[in-house]
Amino acid sequence: NTVAGTVMPEAIRKRFMDLSALYESGEMIQCLDALDALLAEDPEAAEAWYLNGLLAALMQDDDRWRQSWDFMMSQDQRWPAFLMIRGELMLNDGVRTRESVLITNALKLYEEAFALNPYDLRIVRPVTVAVFTHGGARRAESYINQLLSLDPSDAWGNFALGTLQFERDELELAESSFRVAVDRLDLPHAHNNLAWILARNGKLGEAREQVGEALSLDPEFVDAWDTLGVILMRDGDLEKAANAFERALQIRPLHWSARVHQAQLAVAQGRIDEARAAARALEKETPGKSPSERTDYDALRESLLLAPLTVSE
Repeated sequence: NTVAGTVMPEAIRKRFMDLSALYESGEMIQCLDALDALLAEDPEAAEAWYLNGLLAALMQDDDRWRQSWDFMMSQDQRWPAFLMIRGELMLNDGVRTRESVLITNALKLYEEAFALNPYDLRIVRPVTVAVFTHGGARRAESYINQLLSLDPSDAWGNFALGTLQFERDELELAESSFRVAVDRLDLPHAHNNLAWILARNGKLGEAREQVGEALSLDPEFVDAWDTLGVILMRDGDLEKAANAFERALQIRPLHWSARVHQAQLAVAQGRIDEARAAARALEKETPGKSPSERTDYDALRESLLLAPLTVSE
């Protein structure tokens, strides 16, 4: 079959582009007539059904899309572009309805498309983004590596690689990856993660610039408010740090990291009883936390061990 294992066969690329031009110019009747003419020429022509499915996805025509998908399945074929389209539709439904089964099945379709065509950036990049976003950095590692082998400067690939390196506590490598990412694309998470590493290395001025970029891109980005609070706390501006942590917890009241840092701030301000109460509450949530997530919590516990006993104790 001429369409199996390809994104856009050269033999039909021009006809599809002609149809796309009709679509983009708003000439929908002519566009549909041209496609129907293709199908009328040969109802069993895989190329025509392939075009039908691509155009249906472009037009968000569920009936046409379903007909094309059914044809592919009847021919016992697995066209990567169709797998990607169906995966995207299923993933969107899963995110909207919060049904984990839909998300799981969507990622399987993405991964199947990748297995069929692992050298096409039009497949590799969206697969990497989807698996990283919804399956985690570790599951996405092989896709990240493949993406960066095809395009070493890809912003999303470097952001994902930096996240993986950060989880492994490879902070020097992570910083380098995040710098490549933010130089090429404004990704709030990349700016924030770079700021976090810079703050840990004592580069508070540059860290504040990076977290400022993250918040300018997404003012409701809870992790960035938490990072800003940490930077301000380390810079000695405890009042502004308190405001940043409060803002983070307004957005997400149970945010683990912001609660840890708020407790650290309480220690710094001498509110030891309050910090100990917060630490006890956080202790119940530590199972399942990664080593990187536990770092500041462990530091909080150590600071409380060194803190003087209060009258209530």
